[in-house]
Amino acid sequence: MQPPRSRTPRLELGDTETIRSVILNLTAAAVTLLLLRVGSLLVVDPDVGTIQYYIQLVTEPIVWPFQFIPLMRTNLIQHVTVIDVLMVVVVGFTGLFVAGILAGWRDSQATPRRYDTREE
Repeated sequence: MQPPRSRTPRLELGDTETIRSVILNLTAAAVTLLLLRVGSLLVVDPDVGTIQYYIQLVTEPIVWPFQFIPLMRTNLIQHVTVIDVLMVVVVGFTGLFVAGILAGWRDSQATPRRYDTREE
C-alpha cells in the first residue's frame, strides 16, 4: 500500500471563487502601497531616501491622472494631498465592489438545491 500522493493545486481562472480571490488580493496590495505612499509623504520629504523614491515610483501611475482635477493637489498635512487620501478609499471600495459583484454572480449561477419533499 502506498501513501496518498499530494497534488499541486491548479489555478482555474474559470472559477469565480478564484477570480474573486485574485481581485481581493490585488486590491489589498494596491491599498497597502497607497497607504505606504501616504505614510512616506507624512514622515519625510518625498525627494529624500530610496525607499520613498520606489514607493512614489510604483504608486505614481495610480495617482497621476487624477492630479489634474482642480483642488486635488491641495496639501492636507505636509506633502499629503487630497488625491493621495482619496485614492486609498476609491481603490479599496472599487476592489470590494467588483469582488461583491462576482460573489453575487457566482451565487446566481449556482445549481439550486433540490430539497427532498418526500415524507417519511
